[in-house]
Amino acid sequence: MWWLNQRKKKIRKTVYYCDVHPTEHFKYYCPNHDTLHCGDCAASSSCKMNKLCSISREIRNNAEFKELQSNIVQLMKSADALESKVNTIKESAVKQGSRHLDLVERLEQGLIEKIKAHSASLKDDINIATSEAKYQLDSVIDTCTDIKSSGEQLSNDLKDSNGNDSEVFIAFVKAKPVLKSKTDELNAAGKRANPKQYIFKKCVDLDTMLQTTKSFGTYEAENEEIQSSQSTGRPDIQSTNIHQHTEATGYYIYMSP
Repeated sequence: MWWLNQRKKKIRKTVYYCDVHPTEHFKYYCPNHDTLHCGDCAASSSCKMNKLCSISREIRNNAEFKELQSNIVQLMKSADALESKVNTIKESAVKQGSRHLDLVERLEQGLIEKIKAHSASLKDDINIATSEAKYQLDSVIDTCTDIKSSGEQLSNDLKDSNGNDSEVFIAFVKAKPVLKSKTDELNAAGKRANPKQYIFKKCVDLDTMLQTTKSFGTYEAENEEIQSSQSTGRPDIQSTNIHQHTEATGYYIYMSP
């Protein structure tokens, strides 16, 4: 008897119970309302009921039954077509996102490289200007050191005359042109004591960009009309006379009475 038990396992049997009386099976059909009822429902209803065992004969050859089966098949085909289309759109969306991320990354790297290059140029300019100012001021300091040394030498020459008027006179005569020369050098050095002054000016456009929350740009949805024109359309579902419809993933299934 094992083969009989195996056969029973393969047979799928669905038992339908009444929605109002969950312990009762459906036994009647109301043609006026197109509804199923158990014995308790039929007893309390004023509608004329048909027994299921009578009206269900040859149901598999019924045109509406076959149409329902066809609509179910069409529903699954439409769902499969939509799933395939959505998977394609999903793959395209992921690729598009990757391309846009790459564009932003390249933009970021390009800006960083340009900023670094411009920063390096600014640093060179600052270093050159600083070196020039330092060299100029160092030359003034060297001149002042030399003048002080010359002045000290002149003072010593005048003091070392030992009271000899002739030697004092000679030191005096020699000191006058040296003094004049060193005075001119000091005046010239004084003019070099004021090197060029520099200021750093930030780029107004860059400052404005950095103060903006969307420095690189924005990421926005395309115009709906553009998206509609680019759409490949949705899979159609063939319909017959409209009796009732159910919504399934955005598409409507129609079944005739």
